Amino acid sequence: MELTRELAARFRGGQIEVQNQGHGSIWHGLIKTIGVEGTGDEALLSVTLEWAAAGDKLPVPNTWTAIERREFGASLMMYRVDNMGRGANGGDRLWLHSTVVGEAIILYPPGSSTFDPSRVIGLSVEPR
Repeated sequence: MELTRELAARFRGGQIEVQNQGHGSIWHGLIKTIGVEGTGDEALLSVTLEWAAAGDKLPVPNTWTAIERREFGASLMMYRVDNMGRGANGGDRLWLHSTVVGEAIILYPPGSSTFDPSRVIGLSVEPR
């Protein structure tokens, strides 16, 4: 499956979760803008965030803390893209995973993530 500009646009206003096994990190954020530039081996994913939060441990964090991260990018030639199917709140999620960088990315369409930003320490967000 290929992540195209049109497909990526469906995730604007949704959420992103990134887990990196090598770094032992996990973070989650609200997608402000998302795009794909280029095609094939030159394709790059670019995401800007309204807010972001880091978890304290993998795979399931006990606590989440607000972080300053507002941008994320990835070279799509290093990732395989799969449709994860409908989530608990509906909407097809995408799973991008790379054995090269040891990273997994989940893109949630608007309204489909069960992540509750009110649980994030130091984050103040307006209800949507």
